[in-house]
Amino acid sequence: MKKIYKQVNIKFFLIVTLLIISSCESLIETESPNNQIGTNEVFEDTTMVQSALASIYTAVRNTSMFSGSTDGLGIGLSLYTDELDCYYPLGHSSGLYDIGQNNVLSTNVYVGKIWNNAYTLLYAINNFIIQLEKTRSIEELDKHIYLGEAYFLRGIIYFNLTQLFGDIPYTKETNYQLNSVLKKTNKKEVLELIESDFVQAMLFLSDNYRSNLRIYPNKTTAKLLLSKLYLETNQFQKAEEYSKEIVNNPLYQLEKDINKVFTNTSKGVMWQIKPNANNNATLEAINFYFEQGPPQSFALNNKWVEQMDEQDLRKKEWIKTINNNGKKWYRPIKYKKLNGQNTDEFSIVFRIEEAYFVYIESLVYQNKVDEATNILNSIKTRAGLAKLSNINKDDLIKEMLNEMQYEFFTEQGHRFFDLKRNKQLERMTTIKPNWKEYHLLLPYPEKEILLNGNLKPQNNGY
Repeated sequence: MKKIYKQVNIKFFLIVTLLIISSCESLIETESPNNQIGTNEVFEDTTMVQSALASIYTAVRNTSMFSGSTDGLGIGLSLYTDELDCYYPLGHSSGLYDIGQNNVLSTNVYVGKIWNNAYTLLYAINNFIIQLEKTRSIEELDKHIYLGEAYFLRGIIYFNLTQLFGDIPYTKETNYQLNSVLKKTNKKEVLELIESDFVQAMLFLSDNYRSNLRIYPNKTTAKLLLSKLYLETNQFQKAEEYSKEIVNNPLYQLEKDINKVFTNTSKGVMWQIKPNANNNATLEAINFYFEQGPPQSFALNNKWVEQMDEQDLRKKEWIKTINNNGKKWYRPIKYKKLNGQNTDEFSIVFRIEEAYFVYIESLVYQNKVDEATNILNSIKTRAGLAKLSNINKDDLIKEMLNEMQYEFFTEQGHRFFDLKRNKQLERMTTIKPNWKEYHLLLPYPEKEILLNGNLKPQNNGY
């Protein structure tokens, strides 16, 4: 892929940034630029820096793994596990039918997009950080805010990539020669680098949001991701410490009314993404919508929906039943508003309930079963369910994982990540006919291996 770079003004810089981010080509495939991007004008003014960062957030909303689109983890990993069924025809160009069948090859389109979109976005973020760190034209306080957000974004992208693929190429550079021959970095080392980004984000960001709509991460959002990383690395005492601080932070509260959880003014929102225009629906509302069966795309898996307690308010309020000719289909209605009708729904990436479950999990694995049960009961009570009592550790872990699914179904790949972290992905062998042990990692895209031999060997099993 050839990119021509010239000394540019702010408008051209933003166009180039958007093209880099939205490209379907890989970071590793990028050829030598004729010239470096001229960024002096861009980083001389705070408004211009905000615009450059806004272009990155646009890509996060539209095509990144955090998007509610078919490129995101919410749909893909829900199909990959046991939450969604795919009604696309065999061989559908998106690759999602094969994802749902666990027939995942290194040529799968969806897997390729996850990888490519992540690395093109990382390229833009790295470039933003490098240029902003060099400038002396921006007030240090402002500079820290924007750098903190960029460190946070880089951290969460790498965090999900390494959970999906294991050992991955890691870079903070934009040098095409170095990037074209990147070697894989061991997952343990990647997690240490990610921790550094989250810690830096916490140092630079404040508890105050840059927008009252919470459309940019703050210090507490970075703290949440750090607590999740500590779960991943079995540092349970640290995970407990950080998640407890978040749960006790008066800025956030569990909404007592479950219908308010997915409103953009919810007290539980930690970071959310605004739709691309006023009154537009969230991408989740659009992609999960159907009113007559059989659906043309996705529906919730009947088996797990029907095993939910009928008294569970999440089943009553977040799932809709579609009846047709004696058959039933279910679809998520966490987001209810369609285009032209939406005034109060944004796409929520992180919410306070996640901190509660990090807290619960960290307590469980420190054998603080009674304390963990009490916290889990606050979630169950809000859902209209009876409290747990006199439960042992193993049974509590099962209850916790069930509640995680009922709470976070179709959100940000939760089901896959939660089962994997708790070493429970073998559950899929009794649910999905094609599930194999090696499916705990996705294959490296074949195209990337052909371009860069340092990515070999392929992940086991593929």
